[in-house]
Amino acid sequence: MEQGYWEDKAKQAVEKQNRGEGAFLYSLLDFTFTYDEQEEALYIDIPISEPMLNSGGSIHGGMYAYIGDTAMGYLCMNYGAGPSVTLELKTQFFHAVSEGNIRAKAYFLKKGRTVQFTEATIHSEEGTLLAKLTGTFYKIKK
Repeated sequence: MEQGYWEDKAKQAVEKQNRGEGAFLYSLLDFTFTYDEQEEALYIDIPISEPMLNSGGSIHGGMYAYIGDTAMGYLCMNYGAGPSVTLELKTQFFHAVSEGNIRAKAYFLKKGRTVQFTEATIHSEEGTLLAKLTGTFYKIKK
């Protein structure tokens, strides 16, 4: 990357967040959200970038957790009738990857009135399962 690239990306992400156009990390890491109304599923497509990598050169496990938690949280917000908070999150790691694009898919295992049980998978662009997450979310009362 050319000098100043990440500084410029960070400034742009702060500006977008200040305008209410998404969270800082979503903009910094170029998250693209897609909703499937029929399936009640949510997808996030992400290009792998340097800030996502650990010292070994592959995506840091915490990034998988962040991406999965984000996908399941947005799933609950859009199809679970409002904003929710994470009560429990479990992440299983299967493969490492260091370049290309990844895709997260979140869907419901069970929808309750106040508690949602969700699952997310993260795949490489070749279709390899990289991580699987399950989450329990509690619907916030307004």
